[in-house]
Amino acid sequence: ATLGNLAMTCRELKGRAHHPATKRLLAAHVQLHPNSLNARVLEKVHLESLRTVVIHLPKARDVIEQVTSVCGGCQSTRTLPSLKRVIDKQSRWRPRVVGEEALQELWPRWACAVRAIERALPNLKQLEGPIWSWLLERPPPLVPINFPCCTPEEASLCAPAIVARLQVVHLTSLTVNQLQSLGSMLKSTQPVHWVKVVLLSLPPQPGSVVPHLAEVFSSTPKLKEVVIDFKFFDVGLWTIDGVQRMMTPLVRLPLEKLVMDWSRLGSAGAGAVCQALYGHHTLEELSLAHNAIEDFEPICELLRTCPTLVRLDLSSNGISEVWATRLATTLADCERRVSVKLRDSLCSVPFPYPVEWYWQLWSK
Repeated sequence: ATLGNLAMTCRELKGRAHHPATKRLLAAHVQLHPNSLNARVLEKVHLESLRTVVIHLPKARDVIEQVTSVCGGCQSTRTLPSLKRVIDKQSRWRPRVVGEEALQELWPRWACAVRAIERALPNLKQLEGPIWSWLLERPPPLVPINFPCCTPEEASLCAPAIVARLQVVHLTSLTVNQLQSLGSMLKSTQPVHWVKVVLLSLPPQPGSVVPHLAEVFSSTPKLKEVVIDFKFFDVGLWTIDGVQRMMTPLVRLPLEKLVMDWSRLGSAGAGAVCQALYGHHTLEELSLAHNAIEDFEPICELLRTCPTLVRLDLSSNGISEVWATRLATTLADCERRVSVKLRDSLCSVPFPYPVEWYWQLWSK
């Protein structure tokens, strides 16, 4: 059963499966909304059956409290071996604003939550959402904070153990310092089994971020899927050297999917990405939407030299009729069928097979 925005009456709960001993609801997936706090959702669920917890709460304090409650607190001996995914669904377009006056309250609670996660979730595989960037932070030294349960040092020792057991990581609005901390943590934590990493809304100065991204990618030898984008910035902030430095460790990975939407690479940056991927034998999907690309020759060459590439997204790049014709000719010469997306493109060139021209408002 999937337990969503729980405001159920006893009558509605009667038809659902319950644990024979605890009489609590057997649910694999639980979503916690603001009114779920009053409904005391976690008291009605058999926690040992959970596989996924999704938290839809606008306040960081409430997220921390719910995670701690699931784990039973930092002093608890509870273990939840079935719980593998914990997702903070706060939108990256509306980041939480935490003032300095809240630090005294939040940092002790967060240290307790980190310690509880490390103890209670031995099989945790996926962390998603902006709250998890706090794993990479330490409390500001100038703010006097009282830690009744555990010290920041104890919490910082738990963080690498949590990061090491993950396979899928979604981090939003990371700072340069957090990226540096992530790279150092991965370098000192072996082995790292990350399969998918999503880094959204990175700082708008690629030059300050690229060295740390390269360190992250160098420490994740099993990585198959990478999704990264930056906050809005000018194309001129990219340098070819920076793109090449970021791509060097990526091309050595068994990469299957690379998404760099909204990264404002420009023609030169997109060309550097494609050139680094020439001859790659595992890449299946590449997305370069919203990158202000004007020269598509490196992309055409990538289609000719990367035999595994079967999905390509070039939406919102304003491709011209001339380049669309050359792209269609390249696709026709390929021995495989490549799924292409050219949404928001003002051209009317016939392609050898259907192309997705429009954004879908819903998924099938």
